[in-house]
Amino acid sequence: MVDKYPLLRYSAKIKQVGNEVYLVNKNEAWDINDSSYFILKKCDGKNSIQDIANQLSIKYNIAESKALSDCNEILNYFLAQELLDI
Repeated sequence: MVDKYPLLRYSAKIKQVGNEVYLVNKNEAWDINDSSYFILKKCDGKNSIQDIANQLSIKYNIAESKALSDCNEILNYFLAQELLDI
């Protein structure tokens, strides 16, 4: 799956309200943390999952394997919520 290029669906929007960041879709909203925000902002159809994991690894100074695991967890969750296309 690392060679897939995730794309946030048009209906899903990332919104910042004060210090909180949300992923909003129609009448639903998810409070997302900094790393989830970073991952979702990269879901533009131009970055592969491996690219996103590499960038996450650098930004948060974590092992690439941990970054890839975190990416897969977040992407699989929002894929199941039908907010991403892969």
